Amino acid sequence: MLHNVKGRRFHREASVRSRRFLNNRDPVIYLYVWHGILSYMVFFQAFDLMMSNVRLCYDPAYNDERRKIYLEEFQEKADHLSRFLGDHPFVAGDQVTYADFLLFEALSGILALSSGVLKNHPVLQ
Repeated sequence: MLHNVKGRRFHREASVRSRRFLNNRDPVIYLYVWHGILSYMVFFQAFDLMMSNVRLCYDPAYNDERRKIYLEEFQEKADHLSRFLGDHPFVAGDQVTYADFLLFEALSGILALSSGVLKNHPVLQ
């Protein structure tokens, strides 16, 4: 039996789960998680990294001191990401996912601020 959830049709089990997840969330992300395409925790972590970089770079009060503070704070986040990845080639399994591309984009933006910021994290290079 199919049910309607926000204009989309799902089977009963999917409908119950989607009602919990889709409350004010993007249904595309829900579908990624539902089908096991990516780990949404890593997706949001990478998105937060990217947006913090954007906020820093486009801030009218941007200066070198703020950049240094940001890069020091990033080291802790990089430690967490390195431990999470371990020796796995990809973020959410054995195949490349959208989370991998988003993490690459976030790390590329941070590398633009300082090319040596990932020297202690070979997994992220």
